[in-house]
Amino acid sequence: MKRLAEVTEAFRAISARAEQLCGTSSAEQLCRRRAAGSWSAAECLAHLAISANVYAPVWREAYDAAKQRGAHGEPYRMDMMGRLLNWSLEPGRFRHQTPARFQPVDCGSADQALAAFMASQRMALSFIEEGAGMPLDRMMIVSPVNAKIRYSVWSSFVILATHGRRHLLQAELAKE
Repeated sequence: MKRLAEVTEAFRAISARAEQLCGTSSAEQLCRRRAAGSWSAAECLAHLAISANVYAPVWREAYDAAKQRGAHGEPYRMDMMGRLLNWSLEPGRFRHQTPARFQPVDCGSADQALAAFMASQRMALSFIEEGAGMPLDRMMIVSPVNAKIRYSVWSSFVILATHGRRHLLQAELAKE
């Protein structure tokens, strides 16, 4: 992904998959875990909402600082750390340990999990839209997941889209 339209479409596709999953499943199917220690489909959606929402203050700070600089056009390039993280998050590559603050403790009902997920998707899309014309690939942020890691705002959008695909697949498998 090198353009805002591509990452926007990725987020919209993830949202559509989540709506389809919830629209074709019973509440029981969405809240059932396949095995001990695994997440239900609703918990996957809750995790994705938690993960997206931690970016909002980081993005806001980066945007506020960037407005002082200047415009930069597309296409965007991912930095090395962003490419590495994104690659590792592709579905089926590696299992990652989820930090406690990103664990879906009580996602409530499947409807609540979907509503929180969709709200987080709208929030991310609003930042993507607001970022048009900004030097997103040169605006570095500290990862809200691991303070030792830095990558660009652009990389964070691509990473979040990949993370969404990963856990939507997990949610679809959990439902079966």
